[in-house]
Amino acid sequence: MMPENVEAVMFWSYPGSGEIKCIRNGGEELYITDVYTDEDGRQWGYVDDFQKANGWICMSDPSNDQIPRNEEEAANVVIPPEPDFIIEPQPESPNAIILIAAAIVVVVGMAVILIRVVFRGKKDKKEYVDN
Repeated sequence: MMPENVEAVMFWSYPGSGEIKCIRNGGEELYITDVYTDEDGRQWGYVDDFQKANGWICMSDPSNDQIPRNEEEAANVVIPPEPDFIIEPQPESPNAIILIAAAIVVVVGMAVILIRVVFRGKKDKKEYVDN
């Protein structure tokens, strides 16, 4: 859900933090995973991935970049956990490429042998029938 007529969305570290993590252009759908209402009645929503950003947005006033820090709020907010680790794609090792190439050579070799055996058997049968 995205509030109408919003040009920019402020992503905060957490409700009452007073710290803007980043600013993104509005206009796309937001998928909110957690909701929180602060002492001043502002509704906050946690967005996990919006234009490669995550954080808390003030759903009551998403473009307001002047929301003050509130120490009491900051102490009560449950912050969604950050991932323990991120799995990075591993580059292919030369051993994997050699193994794949060797498997292809074995399969092609077996196919050649099988074709020779099949055609030799047909040739032998043909000679036997001709005699």
